[in-house]
Amino acid sequence: MKYLIIALSMLFLSFSTKASDCEHIYSNSSFYLCAKKSDDDELFPFPVYDVFAVHVGTGRKSFIANERFINDVSNVIKVSGTEFFYKAYMGGNSPPSEHRHVLIIIDGSEVKNAGIFSGYADIDDDSAPDYYLLSLSEMGSSRAFDTYTKVKLVLRNNKLVRDK
Repeated sequence: MKYLIIALSMLFLSFSTKASDCEHIYSNSSFYLCAKKSDDDELFPFPVYDVFAVHVGTGRKSFIANERFINDVSNVIKVSGTEFFYKAYMGGNSPPSEHRHVLIIIDGSEVKNAGIFSGYADIDDDSAPDYYLLSLSEMGSSRAFDTYTKVKLVLRNNKLVRDK
């Protein structure tokens, strides 16, 4: 019965996605991600897409982020039952732009963007992975490279914030 409900939900989602002119990218049993060409697309020298998350149970649609490469969005990683993220490259050649991740959380009956981070690894040696942000600590001269430090982020009130 559970699989029948999931199959019917996916069938319904495929119809509703086409009806809303939003290209289906990723789905699981709680939400799905879709994208459509951004209304501000003409402001950029490359195509830009608006990515949305839709809660399967309620149908609530939430804006997640603007992305250049929507194929990257389909590689969603599950952290817990309510936390997911994907890595996305919007452009640029600095470590923060090359290592940009979007954290998506399920908050009751809706799916939200909880913030942007640079990576997910154990940076405080407690054997548990942490969200972190690459922060510019020293600018390089013409012959040196910029130096970045990893700043730990924690999830508070469904938003990523710097750890104290």
